Amino acid sequence: MAKGGGKANNEDWACCEQCSFCFTIFVGILFFLAGGAMTVYSALFLFSDIYVNISGLELLDTDAIQYAIFIIGLAIAGTALLGMVSACCAKCAANPDGKCDCCEQCCTAVLSIIYIIILVVLLIATLAIAGVLSYFAVILFDTTSNPCPYPEGSDLTFTAGETNAPDPVTCPIDYAMWNSFYFVNVSNTAAGVAWTVAQDSTVTCGYYCDAYDGNYCSPSLGAAYAPQLTGTFCTTNVTSDVPQNDATIYQGTINGTAQAFRTGEPSTMPYRPTFLVILRDVVIIPFLAVWWCIFVFALLLIIAACVMCIRKKKMTKESTYKPK
Repeated sequence: MAKGGGKANNEDWACCEQCSFCFTIFVGILFFLAGGAMTVYSALFLFSDIYVNISGLELLDTDAIQYAIFIIGLAIAGTALLGMVSACCAKCAANPDGKCDCCEQCCTAVLSIIYIIILVVLLIATLAIAGVLSYFAVILFDTTSNPCPYPEGSDLTFTAGETNAPDPVTCPIDYAMWNSFYFVNVSNTAAGVAWTVAQDSTVTCGYYCDAYDGNYCSPSLGAAYAPQLTGTFCTTNVTSDVPQNDATIYQGTINGTAQAFRTGEPSTMPYRPTFLVILRDVVIIPFLAVWWCIFVFALLLIIAACVMCIRKKKMTKESTYKPK
């Protein structure tokens, strides 16, 4: 009975090891391709003349953000490659043939430990990022209980002055934009250029100017709003050869006239409504799904790596057993 039970248990472990190996290789390939795609995308932006962007999100086209994407992509691809090599070593170690068995076992032990440590760090990081994205998603969808950039009835304005800063907890996106305009002053930086491009590509002007429920921006409102009114069409008429951007959100009514794309006059539609919708639908929700999937996959990969390590240990013990 003991021998039969031991054999069945060994077969069960062999099945688990095989499933863990296949899962690690499959997910490793997916992660390697995803990390490679991120690296190539950011590399094209950073190191070539090819312009790759997401319409309406030109604010992301800065060296700092693209370098972050480049590093994260390399880390994901490298971790995936390490996991696949570790799985292959564990597969060989689980089937000792008298050739390089010691090397296979050492390779499995060292690579598995490194791989599991990296996955644990990835697990913690993805949990934190997914949590932050979840918080942003709740804020973007809930516009009634958390009115931004200021509560109803507030006499604050989206202009310079520390007292005018939006709440960084309830309105983090508006706070970041206000901070870039009136505290950091990005007008002469790469981020400032990206901000101008974002306005021009969406044919908008400014971010938020307090007028008409935040649906109107114009230099006529005064110099206090000048740092954010850097778009070409804030002062230049929209000509007939300028295409309308399908991503642009036009909302609000100005003196009885609905905001809309018009030629022959400057644009007065702020960028904020467009930015929030694109951020929610194109960035936050897809990224939220991706990061929660990465979290689940990282957890499963840790379990798979542990199973392969245990399987290797069991096979080591069995292969060194010698009957009397």
